[in-house]
Amino acid sequence: MAAKLPSSDLEIFQELFEGGSGELNAEDARAILNWRFSEKAQSRMSRLLRKNNAGTLTRKERIVLNRYVRIGKLVDVMKSKARVSLLRLNGQ
Repeated sequence: MAAKLPSSDLEIFQELFEGGSGELNAEDARAILNWRFSEKAQSRMSRLLRKNNAGTLTRKERIVLNRYVRIGKLVDVMKSKARVSLLRLNGQ
């Protein structure tokens, strides 16, 4: 039976942690927890979400919004990994 292929960017991204310990050092973990989209990007996302809710997104805008969503999910995974690493480093 063939191995299951990853079905999303997120699954592929998570494979980064399967090859090693998956642990981050404290400095890197804290830095990741501080990652934020710029104010400009946040404003752009808000505008795109409003247009999406109104049903007025263009094809290009939908592609951009989907990219933001995808990157946001990847950042969420990284932040989760950072939190787990900090807990383990603190003996919890």
